[in-house]
This record gives sequence, structure tokens and C-alpha cells, in this order.
Amino acid sequence: MKFRHTEKQSRVKLLRLIGSALAFSVVAYLIWQNRVDFVDALISLPGGLLLVVLVLAFASRFVKTLRWFILLRVVEPRITFTQVFKLSFVGLFTTNVLPTTIGGDVVKLGGAVQAGFSSSTIAASLVIDRLIGMATMATFLPLGVLRIIQADLSRVMMAAAPVSPSINRLWEKFTAFLNNTWQALRLWFKQPGSLIWAGLLSFVHMACTFTMVTVILGGLADPVTWWTAGGLWVLVYFITLIPVSINGLGLQEVSLSLIFVNFAGIAESNSLVLALLMRVTFMIASLPGAFFLPGVMSGARQSSKVNNEESMS
Repeated sequence: MKFRHTEKQSRVKLLRLIGSALAFSVVAYLIWQNRVDFVDALISLPGGLLLVVLVLAFASRFVKTLRWFILLRVVEPRITFTQVFKLSFVGLFTTNVLPTTIGGDVVKLGGAVQAGFSSSTIAASLVIDRLIGMATMATFLPLGVLRIIQADLSRVMMAAAPVSPSINRLWEKFTAFLNNTWQALRLWFKQPGSLIWAGLLSFVHMACTFTMVTVILGGLADPVTWWTAGGLWVLVYFITLIPVSINGLGLQEVSLSLIFVNFAGIAESNSLVLALLMRVTFMIASLPGAFFLPGVMSGARQSSKVNNEESMS
């Protein structure tokens, strides 16, 4: 039983490594094809604009941290914002900067358990935090779908046909995930105010992200409306959730470039600059987590080991 579990984990890690390598190869090929326009577009951006984008990225990270803190206080009133800040930014650093298959949520769970908090309540708070993020993102999904409908539907359907079985499997996993977390959700129904505040903060986080997109494209003289930026970014967000690369590395850049070129009409070189800057600014905004990483990672490894042992028992 243990051997089969380990073998399955190894296959998943290998597939994600291959997926990341393929996605990065596509990004590198696209940049090479558009290298002259790409460099020209990149150096044309003013420093002040890049500073605004970076501030928005930090604001987005801070708001996500505050959202988790509000939700976590419902079940762990002893926890402080300083503790949550450290755990959250270590998780962001792990996800956005380190090329590791250990997810940011696992790192946050391990660090919280090491600090003496209940693993079940921390895990439940991470689940509800992720669900609220997905639910609020989904409110902008119709805007992205509308852009697709306005495009050449026959071309889109032909491109989507080969992946439809994969989409069905992903949908089945998603519905199973919702069913399994129903009990966790009930913990917060007794205090709906925390859910409302978390939802509002999630929209603030989204507003920061969508504004980053519009500011960058405006600086590239290839503007889109804020609503279009939001609708298309949400499509990229859900595509990046497909577990075929390490933390969405490469997959986000490829999907962002293709979606904004095909459904917003921006130049391919500008889409690649946008993809690069969104990745880099979120990485920079996650760097504070590096200062808290050593202490938290030991707890994450311990938690991961416990989870593996429980799943094999």
C-alpha cells in the first residue's frame, strides 16, 4: 500500500515537472519569436508605472492575508495577526517563488500546527478561504465567457474539443471537493459576518489584480477596459488551477498570453510582457515570506509527513 502511494506521488510530481517544462518552453518560444517587440515594449514602460503595479501587488497580498485572518479567528481566537502574516507570506513565497511541489497551504498548515494550533481548524480555515476566493472570482467569469462568445466560436470549439474529457474529470473533482468541505463550511455559518468581510476583502484583492492588468496594458499603449481585464484574468485563474505544472508556473503565462491575444486583441509581445510582469511583481510582493521561511518550513515538512502517514493507514 505504501509503495503504491509513493509511486503515485512520484508520477504526479514527474508529470507536473514535465508540464512546467513544456509550458516554459512555449513561453520561451513565444518570447523568442517576438523578441524585438517584446524588448521594445518592456523598456517602454515608465518606472513610475511599475512602482504602481508593485504597490498594487503588495496590497493584494496584504488583503488576502487579512481575509484569512478574519476567517481563522472564528475557529482560532488565540491566533494573532502577526502569526497569520508570517504564515501567509511564507505560503505566498513558497507558491510564487520556490519551484517546489509543496503547496503554500501545506506550508501554512505545518507552520500553524508547529505553533500549537489545531490542524483540523487550520485546515478548515484554509478550505473556506480558498472557496471564498474561488466564489468571488467566479462572479467575473461571465465577463470572460462573454468575450469568448464574441470571438470566433467555431475556432474556439475546435480548440477545446480535445480537452473536453479532461474538463469533465476536473469538474467531477471540483464537485467532490465541494461536497467534502460542506461540513467545514458550517463552522462559519454561525458567524456570517466573517464570511461577508472575507468576501468583501476578496473583491478588494481582485480589484488590485485587475487594476494591475489595466495599468500595465495602458502603459504598453494597448489598453483594455477594467471589466475586460477582470473577466479574462478570471479565465486565466481557473485554468491555472489545473494541476499540470508546479504552482501554475508556465501555465499561467501561456494561458494569459493566448487569452488576451485572442479575446482582447492585444499584441502578442504586449501579452508576454504582461505575463512576465504579473509573475515577477507577485514574486517580489511575496518576498517578505523568505524571512519567516526557515522556522515555518520545518513545521510544513512535519505536517506533510503526518498527512502521508495518515493517508497510507
